[in-house]
Amino acid sequence: MSVQFKINCGFARVAIRQFSEVGRGKNECDKTTLERNEKFQKLFPPSFGVNDSQFKKYGHRESPFDRNCKKANAIFSKWSNKEKKRQYIEFFSPHKWTSLSAATKRHHSMENCMQCAVVNTSIQETFPGI
Repeated sequence: MSVQFKINCGFARVAIRQFSEVGRGKNECDKTTLERNEKFQKLFPPSFGVNDSQFKKYGHRESPFDRNCKKANAIFSKWSNKEKKRQYIEFFSPHKWTSLSAATKRHHSMENCMQCAVVNTSIQETFPGI
């Protein structure tokens, strides 16, 4: 069963990539996953579509957010065009997010981000698999 990748805001994707620690041991991975989730929730407001249910684990299953993070990191790792990857990461960096106006931020959402789909189309289309 494949995981449907639902996070389509460029800012969310890049934040996931930058807040994730890849290639660590199990205990460190659990710790960094928790830290990544906390940083993500701190960066993006609830109006962005971030809510506690996305971070909740069900039994031994990963949370929906964790599954999407794995998918995002896999896509970034396999991205072969390094220059387009660098441009994408630079354009959607957490630093750039913090410099956006509150009005512009309100137009972005974690899933079904119309701001990225319509206004940032040219850079958003460089993300592999779109």
